[in-house]
Amino acid sequence: MPRKKEDEPRPKNYTKPGLAPYTKHGLAVVFLFALSLILFLSFFGLAGVVGIFIKKYLLLSIGWPSYAIPVVLLLVGYVFLVTEQLFQPRQLLGLVLLLVGVTGLVHSGFAIEAGRAAAAAGRGGGYLGYIVLYPLIQALGKWGSIVLLVALVVGGILILFETSLAELAAKIVDPFRRIWSAFGKIHTIKPTQINYNGKPLSSTASQVNEPNLVGAETKPFDRRPLASSALAETDKVQLPLLEIKKTRAPKVEIPMELLSVYDGEPTAGDIEANQEKIQKTLQNFGIEVEMGSVNVGPTVTQYTLKPAEGVKLVSITALSNDLALALAAHPIRIEAPIPGQALVGIEVPNKTVATVALREMLTSTEFKSRRSNLTVAIGKDVAGRSVVADIDRMPHLLIAGATGTGKSVCINGIILSLLYTNSADELKFIIV
Repeated sequence: MPRKKEDEPRPKNYTKPGLAPYTKHGLAVVFLFALSLILFLSFFGLAGVVGIFIKKYLLLSIGWPSYAIPVVLLLVGYVFLVTEQLFQPRQLLGLVLLLVGVTGLVHSGFAIEAGRAAAAAGRGGGYLGYIVLYPLIQALGKWGSIVLLVALVVGGILILFETSLAELAAKIVDPFRRIWSAFGKIHTIKPTQINYNGKPLSSTASQVNEPNLVGAETKPFDRRPLASSALAETDKVQLPLLEIKKTRAPKVEIPMELLSVYDGEPTAGDIEANQEKIQKTLQNFGIEVEMGSVNVGPTVTQYTLKPAEGVKLVSITALSNDLALALAAHPIRIEAPIPGQALVGIEVPNKTVATVALREMLTSTEFKSRRSNLTVAIGKDVAGRSVVADIDRMPHLLIAGATGTGKSVCINGIILSLLYTNSADELKFIIV
């Protein structure tokens, strides 16, 4: 029998193929919707034994706020579905702060003596609200505790939704402002929009009476020419102008679904092995360094390092070719130092390059928190963070590069960024 070939050893950087990002996103949304419905049914006793268990211990844990959990999960799932972004680990801190603050505030309605009994009965903020609130009351008093808990709620919302305090206040005030504006328009709308001689046409027409021709005396028509003085006076007559109100066209929201979604993650290779190669290569030339963090970007991976005291940066930048040979990568770029940091960055091209999609940029937190409608999406930095810029702060903008480096793509990205954030009345292009 022919002998089977032995399995070839897999490389160190081999990773098993996993689920695609859009598949993970869909599973997360389905799970959140299903969990929300199960919790909703549990509070009405329609989820069996498991539902009874969930309801009992949720009420004991966080009390009355547990009734809002199904709604919160439903909203989070809807946000994931619309923005196509999953829950980030850093947002978990915001969720914890929000839960602690809300349970403490809800439980502040009970006196100290009745607080434990209310928690045991699943009322107020449950045991979590009791544990959080009453040590704070002993330290800060009731009103000081309430102020601190409100601050925790606001801070939790800012971290959870990754927004600023000004943007949060605007989102809260904006619905009331729209309602007030719509209510004011209902009382200020008039049936006439065109005025003649300072009066509405409808009111002017109502004052004109039809002549009564019954019994009127008829006179022969005078065919003599008009005097020149009469003509001169008629020439001086000026007709009043019509006042026409100009209405702005409504803003048309461009659907984000028109933009493509690109899947795929960049492959940096064996990061630990590359760190060892960089450190060993520099040691061969008598340069001692301490390796730092690694930032994986769409096209390059940045390895940070801190040189020992007395090491000149020129001695590191001069070894770019030796480092490229050791890493078997070309070209590499040495940033010495990294702006704002006491570190040196070595950028190595990735094994697999990821495509930066405009749709991902327009739905990023950096673009959503823009302060101007002239903000445009630029791309991603070496750490994978979205980079945006305001063109109103640029006296000039030069887009240059070799053939095939993405100049046209950059211009298209700038134009589309402006189209997605401005209406037809606000945005005009002059393209020469």
